[in-house]
Amino acid sequence: MRYMHRETFELCDYENPKDKNKDMYIVLDPEIAPSVGLLNRKGYFTAGCCAGHPPIYYQSYIGFTRGISLPSLPPGFTMDKYFQIDNRDYDENGVDLKSGIFSEEALDFIRKPESQKNIVISIWRRYDSDSDIHVHRKVMEDLYEWALDLPDFKS
Repeated sequence: MRYMHRETFELCDYENPKDKNKDMYIVLDPEIAPSVGLLNRKGYFTAGCCAGHPPIYYQSYIGFTRGISLPSLPPGFTMDKYFQIDNRDYDENGVDLKSGIFSEEALDFIRKPESQKNIVISIWRRYDSDSDIHVHRKVMEDLYEWALDLPDFKS
């Protein structure tokens, strides 16, 4: 595991970070930590991630905080978008993603221009169970190269 400081986005490798306040650190998968640290330093604040764990789990993803938009996607990645309203997640049609129930009130809000600040996005890439560790490593390298090429985020 790697650790990332919540304010400075500094990465460290040891189990007990220097800071006495362990709540200031987020635990990350080591393969995705450099990309996540870089994204946060550039202003693309993340809200969760997973590098994937072949041969058990064949998907890598990064979730972003509200209001983040991406100018491009890493190679092979797909983007999901949803709206956070009153601590609930809705698709663009006003359907609650957890319950599957349509909300006219949510749809009315989604149609307003100010709803754009409530958009949450995540990017993910799934790969075959036949893939070997080299494919996983290449996905992580592509993700880091993409993060390097992104401009700083301006809200």
